[in-house]
Amino acid sequence: MDSIVSILRESWSVVEEAPFAVLLLVLLSGTIGYRAHVWFQSGREETLRERLKYKDEQIAGLEEKLASQALEAPATQTDPDAITQHGHVVGKMIAPRVEMSQGNLYATEIRGNENFNREAPFQFREHRLRVKSASVVSTVSGVLGVGTSLRDVVCTIEES
Repeated sequence: MDSIVSILRESWSVVEEAPFAVLLLVLLSGTIGYRAHVWFQSGREETLRERLKYKDEQIAGLEEKLASQALEAPATQTDPDAITQHGHVVGKMIAPRVEMSQGNLYATEIRGNENFNREAPFQFREHRLRVKSASVVSTVSGVLGVGTSLRDVVCTIEES
């Protein structure tokens, strides 16, 4: 800062003799500096916009791939307690007990994902079932999404 003040003191006679030239030089320098800043920032902004666009395209592609896999993937019965609707695993039966003489299946709980429709029939092992009653029906929200929980469930066996 001291060097700028000393330079101005030494050159003050030039400033007094040609004030318009000095003012023009200051304005020109400021304009050039501002334009350089704008140019640099626009290039940086454009780069960031391109990166965001690329990430958006990646996310859209992955969402599309995930959605198509979810719709096309047949139910895998690796879990013996899985329940399916329309060929897709939509939930899990907890502590099932079959009473064929009564034509009912009793379960401590049914945990369904967002695709589980409790009003529609579903497949559990070799049985086609429909929910007859549940003591508690609740919507559960968590890390994996929104689902349905039915407690103390009685299901009617439609087919075996």
